[in-house]
Amino acid sequence: NNTAFPRPRDRNSNLFSKSVDRTSLVDCSALMTFVEICKSRVTKRGEDSMEHQREGLRSDIPLNTLSTHQSIFEDPAGKLASRCFVPVLDYATRILRSKRVSHVDPVEISTVVVSKMSEMITDKRYDYEHRPSGTRFRDYLKEVIRTGIVDAINESIRARELPYAPIDEMQIAGVEHAPLEQMIDQFRVEVVMYAIDVAANLSERERYAFKERMLAEACYEEIAADLNCDADYVRTVLVRSAKRKVRTYLEDVFGPDFEEQI
Repeated sequence: NNTAFPRPRDRNSNLFSKSVDRTSLVDCSALMTFVEICKSRVTKRGEDSMEHQREGLRSDIPLNTLSTHQSIFEDPAGKLASRCFVPVLDYATRILRSKRVSHVDPVEISTVVVSKMSEMITDKRYDYEHRPSGTRFRDYLKEVIRTGIVDAINESIRARELPYAPIDEMQIAGVEHAPLEQMIDQFRVEVVMYAIDVAANLSERERYAFKERMLAEACYEEIAADLNCDADYVRTVLVRSAKRKVRTYLEDVFGPDFEEQI
């Protein structure tokens, strides 16, 4: 029997398009420890154990055959996205439980989604161009997470030929998760902080492309509204965090009076 997680048949799927170095995954003890911690934290929340979600999982599929290379947790964007792993894992588990779907590993699903989030916040692949006009970032991010989970579950169902109908996003609209909402609020601010940190390391040519993709779109008043706090506070935090090199970048983008501009 093939002990690896079955490869999806749809080679055009964005969520599953990365090649996987399974040799390095086998020795990825740090990631495995991280995953086990995540699993134990979710299990201890007082709800039903995740075991019933995994009870029918094929025993010949080792946990270390995750869909994503462990490097997603090593780069800065990956570390930022990995903070979302536990809330996303819990949310995926709730969705699987609500639809009574077994034989699908929520750890596998969540790893794929976190990988997608990691790609989403890197400077050269930021996904603003696909965001519907007028959509707040936090709502867009929530949609990315929900869509990512549903797509990953459906792909797993199809790849394993499980006897379940595909899940429709409208069917899980009522599966809300307060910790996920709180995580998105925090993630919203950290993405902008990450953007400023990244900006300090960009070449002059890259800075302006980056500005168009990220900073021009990241409205600080919107952040404040999302977090229900004062825009001046958000601006102060951002400016205070800016070191000399970053301040130079902000002056390039917004002009010498950038503190007033942002």
